[in-house]
Amino acid sequence: MDRDFAADSVDVLNRLLELAPRDASNWVLAGEYERARENYQKALTHVDRALNLQPESPMAQWLGATLATESSDSELQLAGRQRLWSLSSRLDFVGLRALSQLAVGDLSDGQEINVLLERLSTHPMANVAHQLAGEHMRLRHAESSAAGEDIEAAVELRYGGENRSLFLAWLNRVGEFGRVMNRLSFEHAQHDRGLFLVLCESMLKSGEGKALMDILDSEETKLPIRDSTREFLTVELARKLGLDDRAERLAGMLIKRAETINPPVSVISLAQRFETKQLWDDAERTYLYLLKKFPAERGRAYDRLTHCYRQQGDSAALLALSKELRDLEPENPIYAHNWAYLALLRRHAIDEAMSVLERFSREHRLVSSVCVRAMQAARGGDAGTALGLVQPLVWESLAPLVQRWVRAVLIRSGENVPVTSLKSLNLTLFEEEKVWLDGQDTVAVTGEEESVDSVE
Repeated sequence: MDRDFAADSVDVLNRLLELAPRDASNWVLAGEYERARENYQKALTHVDRALNLQPESPMAQWLGATLATESSDSELQLAGRQRLWSLSSRLDFVGLRALSQLAVGDLSDGQEINVLLERLSTHPMANVAHQLAGEHMRLRHAESSAAGEDIEAAVELRYGGENRSLFLAWLNRVGEFGRVMNRLSFEHAQHDRGLFLVLCESMLKSGEGKALMDILDSEETKLPIRDSTREFLTVELARKLGLDDRAERLAGMLIKRAETINPPVSVISLAQRFETKQLWDDAERTYLYLLKKFPAERGRAYDRLTHCYRQQGDSAALLALSKELRDLEPENPIYAHNWAYLALLRRHAIDEAMSVLERFSREHRLVSSVCVRAMQAARGGDAGTALGLVQPLVWESLAPLVQRWVRAVLIRSGENVPVTSLKSLNLTLFEEEKVWLDGQDTVAVTGEEESVDSVE
């Protein structure tokens, strides 16, 4: 979430809650915002407040049911699912949301499937995409392959013409690549951009990469896509086939071209496309280009590079980048904190890192710096100092990674641990973080330090 947008959202929500604290819809909005931030305990608190004010609020009931289905408690999950079933009979937006959630869930009862299909087909707000979700649900739960083929033929007949590519794209999205390949050939897709992109994704993900590369490389065959789209697909395919030199060459060309179109928006868009396809090397390269060419976008680029380096497991690169940016902006709390945190993880400049954390936690009241200081104290066996730092914090207000730090401090200190959201427990962590947070790293807080190279 963009930081400026998030800050504005918080301001608006707080203002709404201040002006109309007895309006249940405002508490539902606040609950949805906290759910998006993965602060599930706080989201539940807001939902409870909304239901106390207006027990019959459909949106509050839906959000409460949704949070229950996302719980790790099997009884809560069942209760949430039952509530969604009850809400799915409504002929409004809440009913449609409940139907959509149930349609992509785990259904094995034929009667349940038929009920959902009927409700989807008659819901006044359902569009073609919702209908396709229901039809795919039938495909997934067909009792035999013959029945599955009959259903697929019926669906193709029903959703032919302009909606055919939508149906096939839906099958791609849920991993039914074989079904798509059986129904779609290059001859069918050659003159239709939508169908061609569906075919490319199916071939890419079903082991037909070399055949797809032949199609993309052909100079004689006219394709229904722009040259830039062809080149992007070729980068993705080259990475999958291990042709890294070719991928890097084409990615560099795409970056240079993006700068000439509508910079920096076009460069950001290209980087986001690489991220969407999990092409982390190419996303990293594009964001580094953005960072160096467009200083005004430094914050955005750094935020996304942090994500890329986490996905690649490259804490050394993130430490070097954080050091470089900290040298440029010594008073920036984000760069300073991240450099100090990563330095401690990698045992680099430990005394300086602790000094930076102490300063920024004191002068800027940076909660993340307080928590890292606590982790370092717990790591060195000083449970008293560690607990003294984290006990004043409000658990529900902490970001998922910060919750992990506090959780580790409490575990090492022998204290009770609050309920932690599953998503916060499934964060992408560096290897050094896993050792640190799992309590396996119990060495003293001083030790051999690593050298850090600058980012080129």
